[in-house]
Amino acid sequence: MLRCPRSSQKIGEMIYEDIFKRKTSIDIRHLTADTHSVFNQNIDDRPYKSNQNFDIGLRILTPWYDVKEDATLRMMSGQGREVIVLLPDDDEFLNEMTMSLRIERFLRKNATSGQLAKYENIKRVSMTR
Repeated sequence: MLRCPRSSQKIGEMIYEDIFKRKTSIDIRHLTADTHSVFNQNIDDRPYKSNQNFDIGLRILTPWYDVKEDATLRMMSGQGREVIVLLPDDDEFLNEMTMSLRIERFLRKNATSGQLAKYENIKRVSMTR
């Protein structure tokens, strides 16, 4: 499958900004101690944000990521103290992501500031459903 870093970044944005709703820390309950911990955010082999030096992390692997063997993924998870989420090779999802990027690029290139504000509002409302 052809690697598409722009689509990978867009998937990361959807997951970390829209699904997690800007949540960059998690509550960890281990035995009797409650801990509030911040985590690294990665998409494929790239950090989603800079300055990530936390103890634990979440790595989202898109269908464009090269390595998918179970043994390799387990080793990556153990070495990096990360939870790894492997997204499936779903053609419909990948086509929607590609089309979404094309539409967004077209709108940003050709829309007026008022039209762009309407687009952002529609996007925001559709994500809350």
